[in-house]
Amino acid sequence: MAVAVAAAAVTVSCGTDGEDGATTEEDFTYVLDSTPVTTNAASSTGVVTDAAKLSARLYPGAFIPGPGNRLLPNTDLVTATPEDGNPDAVDYVIADTATYSDGAPVVCDDFLLSWVAAHRTDLFASDPGLMTRVRDVSCVAGEKKFRVDFDAGAGQRYRELFGPGEVLPSHTVASAAGVPDVVDAVNTGDPDALAALGRSWTSTFDLATTDPATVPTYGPFRIEAREGDGALLLSANPEWSGDRPGIDRIVVTGGGDLARAVNGTADVVDAAVRPGQPTDADLAAAGFTVDRTTGSRIDGLTLATDGVFATADNRRAFTRCIDRDAVVAAVATSTGASGRGVHTHPPPGPRTGLLLSLSPI
Repeated sequence: MAVAVAAAAVTVSCGTDGEDGATTEEDFTYVLDSTPVTTNAASSTGVVTDAAKLSARLYPGAFIPGPGNRLLPNTDLVTATPEDGNPDAVDYVIADTATYSDGAPVVCDDFLLSWVAAHRTDLFASDPGLMTRVRDVSCVAGEKKFRVDFDAGAGQRYRELFGPGEVLPSHTVASAAGVPDVVDAVNTGDPDALAALGRSWTSTFDLATTDPATVPTYGPFRIEAREGDGALLLSANPEWSGDRPGIDRIVVTGGGDLARAVNGTADVVDAAVRPGQPTDADLAAAGFTVDRTTGSRIDGLTLATDGVFATADNRRAFTRCIDRDAVVAAVATSTGASGRGVHTHPPPGPRTGLLLSLSPI
């Protein structure tokens, strides 16, 4: 369970902004549970630290969450169309205007790199997820079109592919690796080139290893600077061609404590609920609104209250017999999520059953 708290009204300073790379007290502050570590949400580190919360602003996915947790196409990046008569093959067309903040175009090489990273975990330190259900990505270097072939029956989940922070600038990774052509390296299986790409893919997006201001993004924001305490200053990406964000500067930092909202040092706190934190009344008094919902990555199974499950004792007895490890393994196999990111726990209340969450732990 997580709570996101946002100010009901935000006062924007009309004075002079801070110097480039310097945050100010007037900057909109977005607080996460922990200080961001990487912008690579497909890496094992990125999954554990929930890097997608940050990377959604920098590298938004091919589909983005909409009302009711529906996945809506992000046509500012790419359009995906399943082939007629073959739902396990999906054709992708990258938007002509999709461009990195350094002026380089987004091309199919970027998506191919995401695929090879998932299939060569020995080299890329990746957390492959659904990408393990993709048999092939057909890409001509530098092109704006490519095709994805899924395992039989997996194509219906194409909207879940290429999520936030999973499609990254292959030209930056290749340059740091000293590899002239990503597509050629993948197609030929060049072991030295793939190993170099893996090292670069792992280190380039590490916020403590590489100056994030030098790493291009294609989303509405880029990282302008990293502060000494690990906080990130995000500013508008000049190459972004979609709708402009409603604010030009955001500070993203860790320390997800709701007290920061009450004392005025945070505008949004997106963090796990912990005992002893300020009450809803405290937050309301500070001018905030609180919205509590079940996470979109949590599924619940509630037992019936009739028949053999008519009594609470029978329901509790049944839930004690559930092999939770087997449930986790089955869900991980079906969804492509790693066992590390899947766990079950009993819900409170007399109905009983089980909750399954697909979230980093």
